[in-house]
Amino acid sequence: MRQFLASIAEALGAAQWAEPGPAVARLRQLVESLQSFDMTSHRPKGIALMEALRGRSPDADRLLTVLEQERECDDALLVQALGLLDAAGGNESAGVDCAEILAQHRERVLRHLD
Repeated sequence: MRQFLASIAEALGAAQWAEPGPAVARLRQLVESLQSFDMTSHRPKGIALMEALRGRSPDADRLLTVLEQERECDDALLVQALGLLDAAGGNESAGVDCAEILAQHRERVLRHLD
């Protein structure tokens, strides 16, 4: 996860938002790869861990609920970023918005990983 997030941050620095092209396509590919890795490898492990912890205490259950809600928000941020990437080629504003959303997503995920 950290490697994908670092690659996305690096691609954001190199993206050319003024026109469609390889930088925007590369960023899209990285975001889609992160989503795929998360769904097929990372998330199943997290779900198993959360289920093992559920029911141990009311405090743990509240924390797990918060983490699940934040995870849904993180998923929505990636979907929103991909939508902005569709508009980014030729639209610098959409590119900047996409970069901000991906930075926010990265910060949230790194906080959860820590």
